[in-house]
Amino acid sequence: MRLRLLVALSCVSATASAQLPPSDESADALGPPAPPQEVREEAEAEVAPAPSDCAAVLAFAGQSYQACGTNVVVLQGERVVRVYDLDVTPSDLFERNGRVWFELDGQAHALDGYEPRATVATPVSDATVSIAPVPEPALAPPEPPPFDGPSDLDPNSSYGARISPERMPGFQVGLSVMPVLGDGFALMGDAFVAYRARRPFSVRLVIDRLGYAFSTNDGDSFGVADGALLLGYDHRIFEMSVGVGTTRARIDDFDRRLDGMAPTIMMGMRFGALDGLHVSVSTSLLFASGETTLSTIAVRMQWPLSVGRWLVIRGSGGGPASYGWGEIGIRILTRGQRGRGSLFVTPAIGGAGLFDNLSFQRASGFAMSLSVEYRP
Repeated sequence: MRLRLLVALSCVSATASAQLPPSDESADALGPPAPPQEVREEAEAEVAPAPSDCAAVLAFAGQSYQACGTNVVVLQGERVVRVYDLDVTPSDLFERNGRVWFELDGQAHALDGYEPRATVATPVSDATVSIAPVPEPALAPPEPPPFDGPSDLDPNSSYGARISPERMPGFQVGLSVMPVLGDGFALMGDAFVAYRARRPFSVRLVIDRLGYAFSTNDGDSFGVADGALLLGYDHRIFEMSVGVGTTRARIDDFDRRLDGMAPTIMMGMRFGALDGLHVSVSTSLLFASGETTLSTIAVRMQWPLSVGRWLVIRGSGGGPASYGWGEIGIRILTRGQRGRGSLFVTPAIGGAGLFDNLSFQRASGFAMSLSVEYRP
């Protein structure tokens, strides 16, 4: 009995000593307590680049876009909200039509065509951005920038836009050369200088035609000339002009004979847009020996074929003016957008002839021409 009591007292004493705080002497023996360990969740981190390390910086819609290496970082104030990993190195950032674009090898790419990597909005001052690894998107094909020019020259425009394009004010200079081979040899051509004001008004100096027959059926030679200065009302789809000029006339009627220059009045009308679908007609009246005679008639028709291409059929001539010609060709816009600096070239084929009503000489046959029009 006494043995059992001693064992119970020993157990109680051991339990009490375990619950008591350690004494000062035992604490000193153990040394100072260790500082609490900071538990941090390890995650893959990426240092936010400083603006000085970036190739381009763009401020748009209250956010800052920074192109740094192959990444585009989007900041909202001092917090990173998105990171685009492009797998390429953009050279510039710019805004167009409410969207952010980056430039690569001279081509524009829309940034919103790429999926950003998942990010956690973190202050830039903390210098870390937690990025969850996600599959990198494949580089999308470049999106063409919006067309900046007349609607009729847009490759995606409708045919209706090419039928009646907008009017282009400014100067125009044109020159055409036409050799004639067949019954004799002749060289013909025409030229013009025109100014179209911003208001519907135009001024034109026209030389149509100027030609010389170097050899004829009789072996002789002679020349022709016809020109005028015109003022006109020049609307986008309509033009009406009138002017005065002169022509080298050769007339041998019952009661008159004329061999020389004579004054003329020229009148012209155009139905349709100048650089679209149109038909134009002009006539020239000659005054000689107190009488009025129809000297020449000129007709031109034009159809749009495709962007920057037109089918052209034209011709002019008359008995008193001693010439006649006609041709069909393709008008091609080789440079520019129909405004300043634009260049048009029109190769054509047809037939032409020069004839003298007094001596019955002529030079006629197959003709080829090349017309050039420039808008300075």
